[in-house]
Amino acid sequence: MEKEAQRLLKKALKLLGRERSAADIFFIGDAAMRRLNRVYRGKDKTTNVLSFSAPKNFPRPDLKTGTTYLGEIYLNMVYIKKEGGDWRAMLIHGLLHLLGFDHEKISDKIRMQKLEKSIASSLEF
Repeated sequence: MEKEAQRLLKKALKLLGRERSAADIFFIGDAAMRRLNRVYRGKDKTTNVLSFSAPKNFPRPDLKTGTTYLGEIYLNMVYIKKEGGDWRAMLIHGLLHLLGFDHEKISDKIRMQKLEKSIASSLEF
């Protein structure tokens, strides 16, 4: 599943005009996700996806020169399956957060959802 996720991420980045960007993807369970959510967001509960943006100019010598490292995406497969979701959609959701999108205001939520649907449709899932 990790290789499939990396392929999907690369295709989504290309669609978004961010071919020279990269992110790490981690598949974790409920306990680890709850811990991350508690420590970094102050919410003592599990969730489906969390994204953590990398600090600007974060050093990644393993990446090609000129590649922007966006950060990390954590997917909770237990939670996603429990809610009947699709990990690919959650991966795209997490990626959009790394690119600066949010859903705090209703207009931002609508914009983000449209973009998620457009990417999913383009990637045919």
